[in-house]
Amino acid sequence: MAVLLVRGGSGGGQSVRQQAVLLALRYYCGVLRRQWRISLPAMTLPAVGNICLFYLTPLMVAALVGHLAEGGENDLAALLPYVLGFAGLMLAGEALWRVGMHFLNRANGRGIEWLAITGMDELLAKDTAFSTTTSPVR
Repeated sequence: MAVLLVRGGSGGGQSVRQQAVLLALRYYCGVLRRQWRISLPAMTLPAVGNICLFYLTPLMVAALVGHLAEGGENDLAALLPYVLGFAGLMLAGEALWRVGMHFLNRANGRGIEWLAITGMDELLAKDTAFSTTTSPVR
């Protein structure tokens, strides 16, 4: 809150809760930018894993169905590329998810650590500013 008052007043008529949420989002985005080597894979790897699992594997099944519907051969040699492609995409998607979750956990842990330090610094600054502006009662 002290940061908002220092940076320019009431925030254009926003409520205190809205100001607090915006301040928290600003700090959180700063953490993501600060540790981009961890946050970039944390955001992209699960997305690519989802693409493999939920978009590309149905396309592989559709290609197999299309091959069989056109009267293609249905022996092991003709169907094996489709089955291996499907299995490869499933494994790749799951592996990307697992690695992405590792990076998400690291980004979360480091982000919480940094935000806790920043929050304590803000509280200390607010406490210091309060104690210097008040005078002892005699």
